[in-house]
Amino acid sequence: KPVYKLQNTNADATGPTLQLDATLDDNEAADDVLGNVDFTGNDADNNATTYGRIKGMIGASTAGSESGKIAMGVATTTSGAYADVLTITGGAAAASSTVAAAGHLTVAGNLTVSGSTTTVDTTNLVVKDKLVTLNDGGAADSGTGVGLEVEEDGSIGGYLKTDGTGDWTFQGAGTANAGVLTLDVNATKTITVAGALNIEDDSNINQDLTTD
Repeated sequence: KPVYKLQNTNADATGPTLQLDATLDDNEAADDVLGNVDFTGNDADNNATTYGRIKGMIGASTAGSESGKIAMGVATTTSGAYADVLTITGGAAAASSTVAAAGHLTVAGNLTVSGSTTTVDTTNLVVKDKLVTLNDGGAADSGTGVGLEVEEDGSIGGYLKTDGTGDWTFQGAGTANAGVLTLDVNATKTITVAGALNIEDDSNINQDLTTD
């Protein structure tokens, strides 16, 4: 089988470079393709097919603020046509650059996400974990303001979270957000409701209450 080898014979830390140059005489523009590395072969009917490609492109060509783009793709089974699947686009710095996956992404190991905001834009979020930890690694007495919020029309319409003292508070969304229910838990107690429980006015229960 053929092997193409670039070997650096100098005793230094600089390796060989394969350079694909597409100088366009000041006509460069975003998404211009600078070079491809294609992986081709025949299909079962001897039709030439591009099965994989690494494609280098211009992200932005403005002098002094240039950015690059690398796309990797494969042939897809609907028609066998090539499609970009993974695209890396340069940002203002490495930390603001983006990696976009056009299809499903499976991570076999652990996934660590660092940053200020993680956005999940799906119709339904399914979590198989039995326990979700909020405020992981938080200091002592830092578990206030922790929970889940429901946004409506650009503002928080309902929530389940701890307040400034750490007590759990509940507020409904939509037409049920007129009041807030606070569970002031200062001792180990149990509330068991086997049937209907309706409390419509202020009530204070300062002793054990049992009813059948």
